[in-house]
Amino acid sequence: MAEHTPTPWKIGDRKPYVEIWGPMRMNHHPILASMEHEPREENAAFIVKAVNSHGALVRALQALVHQMADYESVNNLAPNPGRTECWDAVTHAKAVLVSVGCAWEGS
Repeated sequence: MAEHTPTPWKIGDRKPYVEIWGPMRMNHHPILASMEHEPREENAAFIVKAVNSHGALVRALQALVHQMADYESVNNLAPNPGRTECWDAVTHAKAVLVSVGCAWEGS
């Protein structure tokens, strides 16, 4: 499977369409998407923000899951009866990481 276009992506300046551009290559930005329907500016901004934030968000979630797993194993913890919110959240975070193709060590 091919890799996605490298980040950062940005919003282009062509009208009446809103374009999403990849990084400059060979003196031009490759057009990754073009939108003409409203709310095009907001949709383009949302897509660009999500794409450019994805790596940092995955790394932050992985670090959190690792810290919680280490804390749990070092302290030999088990959730208190009726108080499983933290462990449920970690379990959910692990599932999210797997769903975006970023399995964590120990999964």
